[in-house]
Amino acid sequence: MDLGTIKKRLATKDSTGYRYAREFCEDVCLVFRNAMLYNDSSSDVFNMAKTLSQKFEKKWKVNIERRLVEEVK
Repeated sequence: MDLGTIKKRLATKDSTGYRYAREFCEDVCLVFRNAMLYNDSSSDVFNMAKTLSQKFEKKWKVNIERRLVEEVK
């Protein structure tokens, strides 16, 4: 998974696009996990992926996850 593929899936209007917000979240988290898995923990790539992952998850919980729960109610 890569950010380019995520961007294409976001723009897609057919069945290959994202149906649920959770799918998008899972793919973004996968990108960061892979960057940390396949790069040394002392590398810039690892550290940037770790930082971005933490920021993404925090923003997701504050801005998106809460709204999704509210919509279900």
